[in-house]
Amino acid sequence: MADVQFGPPRERVSVGLKNGKDFLFECSKCGKPLYQIKVVNPDADVEWRTRVKCCYCGDHSFIREFRGLYAHSGYGIPDPNDPQEAIPVTEILEFKTETDSQGKPVLTVIVGAKK
Repeated sequence: MADVQFGPPRERVSVGLKNGKDFLFECSKCGKPLYQIKVVNPDADVEWRTRVKCCYCGDHSFIREFRGLYAHSGYGIPDPNDPQEAIPVTEILEFKTETDSQGKPVLTVIVGAKK
């Protein structure tokens, strides 16, 4: 068997991940939680206008505006057996680019109830 040889240590490079703001999107009509994001690079030159279509009543969340790159998921509740994990309640089904009532572009996230 050949000896494994490692090269010199490489310099660590930052990819710009930071603890940014958390957003929870809730339905504007029925109030149920639908979608959550965490901004991981608030300094990135990207602006978002986002809303979520409710899988329970068919309405939408309010439009949220934020800047930066983000990680996202459906909504989950804490797992009582493992506090580091979540039990999914909703899941992301689709993304659509639409226009709001003033004609401005908005990213609409379609979620479904997790079965």
